Amino acid sequence: DRDIANHQTSIKGVANDGIKINDKNSTISGIRFYDQTGGSAAIAAYLNTATTNTVVITGVEIDNSAASFGSIYASMGVGDKVEVSNSYVHDSSGFLGGIGIFGDGSATIFNNFVYNHYGAIGIGGENALIYNNIISKSAATGLSLGDDAEAYYNTVVNGVKGIAVIGNTGVKFENNIIAYNTGDAVLMSGTGSYDYNAYYNNGTTHLLIGNELSCNPGLTNINSTETVNYQLASDSSCVDEGTEINTIAVDYFGNDRLKDGDGDATYASDPGAYEVDGDVFGTPSITNVVANPNTFSPDGDNVNDTTMISYTINKTSIVVFEIFEDGSSINTLLNEPVEAGTHSIVWDGKNSLGETMPERTYEYHIIAMNQAPGTSIIGEDSAVGDITISFNDGSLCQGFTDIAFDDPLCPAITYVKDQGIFQGYPDGSFRPYDVINRVETVKVILEGFSIPLLGDNGTNLGFSDVIIGEWYMTYLRTAKDALIVEGYEDGTFRPTNQVNRVELLKVFLETSDENMDAVTVGNDPYPDTPKDQWYILYVQFAKDHALVDTDALGNFNPAEGMKRGDVATLFYRFHQEGFM
Repeated sequence: DRDIANHQTSIKGVANDGIKINDKNSTISGIRFYDQTGGSAAIAAYLNTATTNTVVITGVEIDNSAASFGSIYASMGVGDKVEVSNSYVHDSSGFLGGIGIFGDGSATIFNNFVYNHYGAIGIGGENALIYNNIISKSAATGLSLGDDAEAYYNTVVNGVKGIAVIGNTGVKFENNIIAYNTGDAVLMSGTGSYDYNAYYNNGTTHLLIGNELSCNPGLTNINSTETVNYQLASDSSCVDEGTEINTIAVDYFGNDRLKDGDGDATYASDPGAYEVDGDVFGTPSITNVVANPNTFSPDGDNVNDTTMISYTINKTSIVVFEIFEDGSSINTLLNEPVEAGTHSIVWDGKNSLGETMPERTYEYHIIAMNQAPGTSIIGEDSAVGDITISFNDGSLCQGFTDIAFDDPLCPAITYVKDQGIFQGYPDGSFRPYDVINRVETVKVILEGFSIPLLGDNGTNLGFSDVIIGEWYMTYLRTAKDALIVEGYEDGTFRPTNQVNRVELLKVFLETSDENMDAVTVGNDPYPDTPKDQWYILYVQFAKDHALVDTDALGNFNPAEGMKRGDVATLFYRFHQEGFM
């Protein structure tokens, strides 16, 4: 054996075979052959007698062979074996060209770089397994497949024809890159099966079937004598588009196959001789899961309003992160590929509808999943933990300076703030006991029912007492156009007038499009709301669904001004009843 890098043994060309093997078990390694002028081949093996033999040719360099059968040639009898691997064969001008192994035995041809051949083939064989080879600049055919030849993960570029199928039985080729050839990408003189091959910029386009694809491999220099220039580009659309060949675990460079080269948590092989770097497939593991803080208070006071859950995964995976209440998912915070490493996700205490959840303990579930092509999920890990929402820290409700966290109005105020219906005042207060006025009513009704706003048209809309350009004009124009509000007979709107309870209830329910005709009124709903009043259907509906509270004596107080806190409660309970 010799070290090919140092070429401790070199054989200069002669008119006969450089090395000729006649029916012998032989190993040829680490030898350089150059300037072969004649004979059958630089290395020729004739294995056709009744005895069976094995020939191994590895780590050789053959430069400028003009032998008739090219650089490496073998004819096999039944039971004979020939292996050609890890060799650099270039600049051959003989009839066959590069490597040709034929006959009834079995051949394995892998991890060879075959470059610049003027003969018929770069690599050719029958009864052969041909994989992980780089074949560039073949003057005729890059890869020729006879009977029972299989070719996988080869990069065949910059020649005339890419792959020629000349056999009629047992021919199969998959996961090859066939690109930049001036003639046919594939010439089917015989018959064979093929799939998952990648084609690009060939003279004659191959008909794509099944999982065949057209993609740019992004090779940096197809005229290079350096194998690194034939590596598939990491950003190529060819990445992860191959299929797994179980018997071939590494690429030309010794890198593991079945990686996640494009970071989508699907582990697949790449076509061609090179596997783009990425996580190697394996079962994911979730570790170092920490919630900080474990108890938090999403009340808007900027103190522990959120919790951050950090975790580490060892493999790029599809990560699903959900929050559960009583065994049911209330919010999915993440469902996408995540690279290996340490990550974190923030929960603001809200469900998927954007509602702040009440005080209690919740569960977070983290699931990391890997997938191999053509299969169901075959790698999975999970982690579960508890996180607690607690407002019992003396903080304020949603940060409003005049509402405590334990105020009965806090759930309703939390809802209307989350929905953008109320925002509070610049001084940080909510003023729940202030009576709402007419323009404030218009604003919250439009915001609460998500009615698209018209722009301010720069007029007073026919109302003599409004201020042109004031903040409420957009809302007022929209409400007037939608017939939600109207002015008074004297041409005024009276924007700062207070709105009483039945006036607001009427506008609210009519804007909601609930069917008041279906409301049944029996006795007076409340002691102070006789059933013959104009507003009785609205009051009865509110009572049927517990939308508005009464006073201590059970009175509705229809003419009393509607307080901002009561409006928040109305929206909140309407939502709880399933109407919005």
